[in-house]
Amino acid sequence: MAEINKTVLRFFTLTDYEEEENWLREMARQGWKLHHMTIPVFYHFQAAEPEDVVYKLDFRQLRGEDEGAFLQMYRDYGWEYVQTVNDYCYFRKSAEEASDGDLEIFTEPADKLDMLKRILLAKYLPFLAIFLLIVIPNFFRSLSAVGVGGAGETVLLLVWVILLALYVFINTRVALGFLRLKKKYRGED
Repeated sequence: MAEINKTVLRFFTLTDYEEEENWLREMARQGWKLHHMTIPVFYHFQAAEPEDVVYKLDFRQLRGEDEGAFLQMYRDYGWEYVQTVNDYCYFRKSAEEASDGDLEIFTEPADKLDMLKRILLAKYLPFLAIFLLIVIPNFFRSLSAVGVGGAGETVLLLVWVILLALYVFINTRVALGFLRLKKKYRGED
């Protein structure tokens, strides 16, 4: 296994994959080649010669035989597979060895919209369901118990307030990200 020279803590939401691709490209330009990623926010890099490397992510829930054919398709188009993390497949290609048209994995807006839909259905809707069915009811349950159960209930309420604020922030950011990307892919910006 190759030596890992740098680990960077970085957080991207479900809809920040284009920003993540750009950040990984900039890291490669600075001489840091992505070795692997550890969920949820740790990027492990190897020192390398600075190079313009394009990183692209594709969201696929693949298992078994489908995975082999899917990865082979990308190899056939010159993309190097790095890793799959949380159903996001990471690919890279040297920008210097490819023409401009070869630097995108999705050339049609419909394909980009399809990926956005897969992310929405597989990742965001379950996250939203947890928010609506677990976080909010437990927040109100804790709120109604304040003063009844003593200090323990107050601490629990504080935990639920923090969790609620975090969920509201992430849900808002992701929902706005979906709208922004949908508009962008439809050519409406």
